[in-house]
Amino acid sequence: MTASPSGVSLTASCAPAAVAISNYSNYEGTGQGVRSFTFLVAVTPAAGCTATGSVQVHTSNGTAQAPGDFQATTTTVSWNGETAPRTVTVPVIADSTAENDEGFTVVLTNPVNLVITKQTGFGAVLDDDDPPQRTGVDGGKICWAIDRGTNSEQTCRVAIRTNLPARAPITVHFRTIALDKPVGYEPVRDGLITIPVGSTTGVAEIKLLPGPRPAEERFVFELFDPSAGVLDSPRTVVTILAK
Repeated sequence: MTASPSGVSLTASCAPAAVAISNYSNYEGTGQGVRSFTFLVAVTPAAGCTATGSVQVHTSNGTAQAPGDFQATTTTVSWNGETAPRTVTVPVIADSTAENDEGFTVVLTNPVNLVITKQTGFGAVLDDDDPPQRTGVDGGKICWAIDRGTNSEQTCRVAIRTNLPARAPITVHFRTIALDKPVGYEPVRDGLITIPVGSTTGVAEIKLLPGPRPAEERFVFELFDPSAGVLDSPRTVVTILAK
């Protein structure tokens, strides 16, 4: 048996690496467009070996069916001496129809120099329309900027809320719109808030700029493009007060 300078075996005596696909669960999305369902295809080689081979991947209908619920996907993933996992992305069609949760499968077939140990990944398509998943922000937010002349880093934290606990991570984009000048905070054009599974809240952080600042300034905090459901009260005015 020969070995590379790193000590990894390079001979054909290595047994084929094991290959398996993950499950994935996410919201269907409301309105138009698609949501990306991303499945990991991972290999596990024998000790001291790497993975060399390929496997075909295809979607299969379940209670969710192509092309109405998702886009049928067929591809091949391969490795050539590496062990990093590969990803397979399936576009799921968003809609505003109240319906039950649905699902489809992603199947591994025709392995070459690989052994399949988990052949099927399940894609759980979570409904966010019955009842609607609603995300919004409370009004009248005040942030305090302590010590007007300090150079220490400070942040203004703005909380958002949902009416139902998240069953999959929910992401919501946000931006700031100045109402007063000069601006004593770092403007945000496209920030991202994540509401974790089981939670009903997420937090945006806006960095306050160091140095002297006005005694009071205001900006609009606006939510857009939620990954699930609809927006409810997407805008509020935030006031920063110097203390």
